[in-house]
Amino acid sequence: MLRMSARRSIAKVLLSLTLLAGGAARAEDAEANKAAAREHYRAGERKFDVGKFDEAAVEFQTAYELTGSPVILYNIAKAYQLAQNPERALFFYRTYLRKMESPPNRAEVQTRINDLESVMKQSKHAADTPPPGILKPHDMVREPTKAHEPTKPPVNPETPPPTNPPPERQPPPQPETQITEPPPPQPDAVEPVATDPEPRRKLLKGLGFGLAGLAVVGAALGITFGVLAGQDSSAVQNGAATRQTFDQGFQSRQSNGQTFDSVQIAGYVVGGVAAAGAAVCLYFGLRPVKTERVSVAPFGSASNAGLAVSGKF
Repeated sequence: MLRMSARRSIAKVLLSLTLLAGGAARAEDAEANKAAAREHYRAGERKFDVGKFDEAAVEFQTAYELTGSPVILYNIAKAYQLAQNPERALFFYRTYLRKMESPPNRAEVQTRINDLESVMKQSKHAADTPPPGILKPHDMVREPTKAHEPTKPPVNPETPPPTNPPPERQPPPQPETQITEPPPPQPDAVEPVATDPEPRRKLLKGLGFGLAGLAVVGAALGITFGVLAGQDSSAVQNGAATRQTFDQGFQSRQSNGQTFDSVQIAGYVVGGVAAAGAAVCLYFGLRPVKTERVSVAPFGSASNAGLAVSGKF
């Protein structure tokens, strides 16, 4: 009795150890599968980023086979769609909706499914419908057509063959009469429209008055700074005559006198140039304008042709 109990206890212990070992092995296998799936998923992401969509779809598919996560099905479908494989993309989009109970992007996936179905229908229609304008086999081979031979009228032995009529006598050629055309009529002289010089005169008058004003300003500056330069020069000369100390005040007045003298000269120069320009502009702007008329008339005859130009000044 004791032996039976001992055997049963040993069997239970062995069974428990076997179950524990199996669970540990399965746990290790699951962790290994997760690690491998993680590597394949990351490889798929890298290939997706560089545009290798076919290879990315294969890596995502391997990761799904190791984990069974339905979210990866969406990535597989997206990769196949970008790889221009609508059949595989449509299959995995539908599998994704079937495996996911309530996906958050159901509307977007359904839109993609509809677009792919439309693309596949168009492709199938284009493949089934031949392009217009092709030749059928019986149209490509045609029988050669015989050249049409003109039919000859039947010959009646009793009717003599037609004879050519004698040529008609033509009248002798008449000498040509040379007709002299009269010379073309001469058109009337064309008198060109004289340009109006008034705008130019107004411009010159305005410019002349402006330069005259500038001349007055230049002269006024020359006179004013000449007076100031003379005052400073007199003050310096009086101080030197009375043997006053040549301090900073005298130095400043001497420097101011030189500056005023330079400005005086510049004012006279500007005023003189402006006065000369004003005189020229006012001369041409105020002088009376002479009326000039020019007429041009063509002439021609049977032997020569030309233009006649006449003017009034």
